[in-house]
Amino acid sequence: MVARLLPFVVRLKDRTAGATQPIAFKTDPGANTTGIALIAATQHGTKTLLLAEVKHHKAEIHKRNASAESIPPAPPHGKPSVPPRPL
Repeated sequence: MVARLLPFVVRLKDRTAGATQPIAFKTDPGANTTGIALIAATQHGTKTLLLAEVKHHKAEIHKRNASAESIPPAPPHGKPSVPPRPL
């Protein structure tokens, strides 16, 4: 049964007690993506249960900041942004 969507949670209702399976959670952080794996230890070795990648938003944020740098900075508080016209 899906208990929640954010964060995604699956709740097993049919298992109240009994044998459990040892599972390892592995991560591989990278510059643009992070790899995630769930690995189960079995009698015959290891078995991969899940492989996933999480895409970082660093490049997108960097693009936004770069475009914001092209906008001139605001003048200091109290000073006019336009020079006064000669009389």
